[in-house]
Amino acid sequence: MKKLFVLSVSIILLMLVIPITPTFASSNPDNQVSSADLNISVMKIENSNEEAINGYGVDINEKGQIAGSLRLEEDFRAFLWSAKEGITIIGTLPGESYSRAVAVNNLGQVIGYSGSRAFLWSAKEGITEIEGLPNTVETKVNDINDKGQVVGYCVFPITSPIYETAFLWTTKDGAMELDGLPTEKYSSAMSINNAGQVVGNFASTSFLWTAKEGITQINSLPGATGTMVTSINEKGQVVGMSILLNSADHPFIWTTKDGAMDLGVLPDTDSCLPLDINEIGQVIGAGSIGGGSNTFLWTQKTGIKALPFPTGESRTAAYSINNNGQIVGFSGIPYDFEVTLWSLHNSMIK
Repeated sequence: MKKLFVLSVSIILLMLVIPITPTFASSNPDNQVSSADLNISVMKIENSNEEAINGYGVDINEKGQIAGSLRLEEDFRAFLWSAKEGITIIGTLPGESYSRAVAVNNLGQVIGYSGSRAFLWSAKEGITEIEGLPNTVETKVNDINDKGQVVGYCVFPITSPIYETAFLWTTKDGAMELDGLPTEKYSSAMSINNAGQVVGNFASTSFLWTAKEGITQINSLPGATGTMVTSINEKGQVVGMSILLNSADHPFIWTTKDGAMDLGVLPDTDSCLPLDINEIGQVIGAGSIGGGSNTFLWTQKTGIKALPFPTGESRTAAYSINNNGQIVGFSGIPYDFEVTLWSLHNSMIK
């Protein structure tokens, strides 16, 4: 699936982030994170009639607030959850029938999309539209930092020579193309840290962008035919995946100083795509096995290991990890899944 670079890299990532009838494979216990090193909590979310609501988490901030989406009747609604406030349902933009959350920053601001439009939500301001670049037909957002800077991509009409373009958005200036970005048919900004460092992808290569330095190419692992990056932390560590011929696609951590470091792969996997990295340098992601997938955790101490399933479940996915070792995702099957939280013990995060 990760080798379908005829599709845009942003669409490929979207297929991972939004659960679409995956079949998850079990893991050998020897290749799993030990159950003694973490707790697993499945959040039972109910409506006013005490009926279970299906949902999944996509991001968790340093306060433990979780952003995700719930299935209400036939449509999804974005939500923000905290232990103190419980669940807050985020509405839709005017004229749209659904909303899905993508990310939450440490101020509790949530970004996502509603129909073909993007939104920013806060408890104070409610839901407002993030307007994209001029003459585009769709706006997708991928990340927001604590300064409220948002990155993503805009889709142009199919007749345009440029189909998708990365952008940076602020409340003051609106959406702006990244200065110095080369003309490419596909580009997408995937993640931004509080220093304003942006990482993203072209059709088969990846980049780091700053307002001062412009574009820096992110070099892949030796022998790679393509690269996809997904996240950058406050230390400037970038995680991504190298597309390799005749072997599994390998995840890596990249820095401007040291280049790309191979994280290895889970046994018998076709590819391992990292989705997030915290300030400790712990990485979570998804390992593809034929038509299925395992969720993995990589640490300097343990190397790459599969995350165990919640009791009674055989399907799971995780998308975000914070500095407290809290990992959020879902378990169960699509349209019957539940928000799931893995919490690493202190011995794993020191």
